[in-house]
Amino acid sequence: AYTLESSEEVVEKTDEGEQRITLSRVLYAGEPWMGKPTRVFAYYARPSVPREKRMPGIVLVHGGGGTAFPQWARLWAARGY
Repeated sequence: AYTLESSEEVVEKTDEGEQRITLSRVLYAGEPWMGKPTRVFAYYARPSVPREKRMPGIVLVHGGGGTAFPQWARLWAARGY
């Protein structure tokens, strides 16, 4: 079984055009590598709307060893994802 344990820190709130967004850094447990635990870093951005409101989402996945880009997260959140 896989359990998602994350810690979220709000990095910034900004106005991107007409849309106010929240950008956070997230660190969570990944799959073990060679018997050792791993942690995965990600940016999480969302339009600043009530959490109860259902919104579409996008997950941008890269092949390991890549870099997370906060500007990509901001771009899609500003578009309502």
